[in-house]
Amino acid sequence: MHAELLFRHIKPINLFACLGTCISTIVVAIMLQIVTAAGLVGGFDPSFAELLTFGGLISATDPVSTLAIFQAKRVDPHLFYLVFGESVLNDAVGLILFNALAKFVGDDDSFERITEAIIKFFLDFIINFAGSFCLGLLSGILGALLLKTVDMRDTKLLELSLFVLVMYLPFFLAEIMGL
Repeated sequence: MHAELLFRHIKPINLFACLGTCISTIVVAIMLQIVTAAGLVGGFDPSFAELLTFGGLISATDPVSTLAIFQAKRVDPHLFYLVFGESVLNDAVGLILFNALAKFVGDDDSFERITEAIIKFFLDFIINFAGSFCLGLLSGILGALLLKTVDMRDTKLLELSLFVLVMYLPFFLAEIMGL
């Protein structure tokens, strides 16, 4: 992996991941609202907050097969790293969007409540994004230091155990912290 290619394209990757996932979430919710308004869903009548939450859930894409084809066909490395970087980040953006939008489900539709919910959404989004980023960065640095300093050549079970711990500990900490 060429990290310099990935970081050279970090601005478009962030644009595709963040803005693209948000646009996809809104488009999915609007399309489902049109289908619901047309009466094509039977007796199911979801609120727009529920549709946005669903849109946030399904907007994160996973282009593993696309990346495998890119690698097999030896496409331009710039394109490969744009798609790779976007696929890494859009999962995180989709998760944060889902968690933030899920808090709107069940709220009333008064103007004051909607304004308060929008402000709360942006604050929650920023806190979750920054907290997750810091936790991931700190966990990555500490995990790299741990795996670099501990000699595990003779104890394969210790190596496997520490590897699993390094992978799952940030997830558990994020869940405890509500990120």
